[in-house]
Amino acid sequence: VGKDALLAITTGGYNTAIGYQSGDSVTSGGENIFVGNSAGSNVTTGTAHVIIGYNAGDGLTVQRGNVLVGHAAGTGGAATFNHAVAIGMDALNSNATQSGSIAIGYRAGYSITTGLGNVAIGYNAADTVGTRSEEHTSELQSQAYLVCRLLLEKKNPSISVFNPLLYLLP
Repeated sequence: VGKDALLAITTGGYNTAIGYQSGDSVTSGGENIFVGNSAGSNVTTGTAHVIIGYNAGDGLTVQRGNVLVGHAAGTGGAATFNHAVAIGMDALNSNATQSGSIAIGYRAGYSITTGLGNVAIGYNAADTVGTRSEEHTSELQSQAYLVCRLLLEKKNPSISVFNPLLYLLP
């Protein structure tokens, strides 16, 4: 429903698109839900996405299984961006590896450049963190202060044991 929604569809099935140009590049991708003006507009063969919001998921192409809700949520996901959750305006909006990451809040996870399984919760959480490789991060923020940052760093790739570090800031 909407001008140019699912415009390029050829063999893809079980897609739902509501809004101008939502899912308009999908050719063979399936089981997607696009709601909003230009939601998922560059997805071609990606599958199992739920993308809701103006321009949300605009950077995705062939990825799989993302849930992106909010204005421009997950827009920068042209790199590896599978099984991620972004809720909030500009959440997980960097053009980077974001597989398995979760970002909830305005600009949460906006500047993460690499890493898997990042968790950013709160207003601007993990907005300026940079590279995260072989680590899992979790931040809780109020609007004014970082309340808690939990960093779990993988020390030995052959053993699934994590060394927790807890940072409390005033």
